[in-house]
Amino acid sequence: MLSLKYIRENIPSIKKAIESKNIDFDLDHLIKLDLKRRNLIQDVEKLKSERNIINKKVSSKENVTENIKAMRGLSKGIKLLDVNLNNLMKDINDTLLYVPNIIHSSVPIG
Repeated sequence: MLSLKYIRENIPSIKKAIESKNIDFDLDHLIKLDLKRRNLIQDVEKLKSERNIINKKVSSKENVTENIKAMRGLSKGIKLLDVNLNNLMKDINDTLLYVPNIIHSSVPIG
């Protein structure tokens, strides 16, 4: 199975392999799923960073009640995004199974 990074970096050769093997596969859909996955990861990391900042404020006894409420809200958001990310990764992994391997240049087409 090809990695998402390899697919992103070698779209023309992947498209050529799909055409050469006469496979009905929507590569653009996979690229969109990957972009969505990368955006979700950025969102989760941003929320985790905010949670860590608030956690430091709580440990220094600044507005403890308000900060704890904010942390709970961030934690719920992180959990929701993690569930969405896991579901998206399942879809991506299922889709990756259908991406054909690259054909070596010495192999004749047909």
